[in-house]
Amino acid sequence: LINVAVIGFQADWTVKHYQEPSPDSFLVVDMLFVAAFTAEIILRLISEGCFYFTLQNPVWTWNWFDAILVGTAITEEVVKQTWKTAPDMSAMRVLRIFRFMRLARIIRVARMFRDL
Repeated sequence: LINVAVIGFQADWTVKHYQEPSPDSFLVVDMLFVAAFTAEIILRLISEGCFYFTLQNPVWTWNWFDAILVGTAITEEVVKQTWKTAPDMSAMRVLRIFRFMRLARIIRVARMFRDL
């Protein structure tokens, strides 16, 4: 849920300060979340092995969804670090759309906690 609040705050700040560069703290927070989500995927893969992605796993669609979101988050961070002033920002817009798809992931995680 913290990630949702951070994404909302960053989006609000960006709309209000669209001509200013984003603060470095945004980058640090984004990288921390990417690292946490990547660690989670790695730990799940270590725990479940190949079963994590197989059709026999009852939540395989969510697992693939999580992996795709983490992959796009890593891609977004690499792009931001590689091309500080990219000429065409449309690719970054697509990656930002995936950031909002993380909200669906948060809903899934919240539902898991409710089931416990």
